[in-house]
Amino acid sequence: MMNRCAFVVLLILVLVLAGNVNHSPASDNKIEQGFVQGRISQIERAVLLGYQLFSPDRLPPQYLPESDEILKCGTSIVADLRQNWNRLSPEDRNFFSAYLSRPRLPLDYVSPTGLFKL
Repeated sequence: MMNRCAFVVLLILVLVLAGNVNHSPASDNKIEQGFVQGRISQIERAVLLGYQLFSPDRLPPQYLPESDEILKCGTSIVADLRQNWNRLSPEDRNFFSAYLSRPRLPLDYVSPTGLFKL
């Protein structure tokens, strides 16, 4: 009975501590804060996050991150840029096209079914 009680207390402690941890890396992100506060639009947010991912030196000083933390995953940023591609300025489309286009390799292979290109 004592082991079971200790386990339950330990489990509750772990769950409480896990609930207090902010799993969002954007919690201190100035770009996200600007978007939530209505200072920047959805498109500006997408562009600024794209700059943060691909070329941080293009970020305006007020949106530079305070730490040198590296973004672990840019999938949602890339998806947001692709989803809003037609709403980006021509300059931004030109800049991001180098990062979002498929590479052109000298050799490729098309699967026998024609569904896959490697």
